[in-house]
Amino acid sequence: MTTTATITILALLSLGLHPGQIASPFQDDLAWLTENTQAELDRLLPIDEPAGYGVVFRSYQDLNYQTPERFFRIEFSYDSRPRALRAVFVAPLNGSIQQQLLDLHVANRTASIEDIRSRIKLSRVELREDRCPALERSIESLRRLRLSLPTNPDVIMIHPEIFRVVASFGDGQVDATLFDARHPLARWAVGAYDDLQECAKR
Repeated sequence: MTTTATITILALLSLGLHPGQIASPFQDDLAWLTENTQAELDRLLPIDEPAGYGVVFRSYQDLNYQTPERFFRIEFSYDSRPRALRAVFVAPLNGSIQQQLLDLHVANRTASIEDIRSRIKLSRVELREDRCPALERSIESLRRLRLSLPTNPDVIMIHPEIFRVVASFGDGQVDATLFDARHPLARWAVGAYDDLQECAKR
């Protein structure tokens, strides 16, 4: 059995379905989604190192395409005086990015990935410190975090939600990929996302 076939069967089982219950084309659609998800998330929600001082966060659910992704970028705006924090907050509309990719592919299986990508619906909001005090609070709470390394050998996470955090400060950089929502850095990121979401609604 190929790796793709194995992943597809695991995806079906995670949805409570036996592989025999789904027609072959749908299995092919899930395999297509698995093959394209990471690259499309990297294009739509890029985890680039902050320019100088800041933090970038992205989360998505492995093999569960219905869970909405999260994304934000907070960094100093060097074109303002005095320097101020600014952010980009992104949330998918009308279903997760993975759900939209799958739906658009199923609707037209001959469509190119470029055409499908252009039709993904996202809410993208720019925030500034003077209108969103949560920016400064989030950065300050991140600087105070005391982090432990995820080194428990007895834990196996099956289809986890994946939390990626890249933070850059004057004295160093952190690039973390976490699978446990209870880890302090993952909890910080989700809390900061929720706070920025409130600002984005205004």
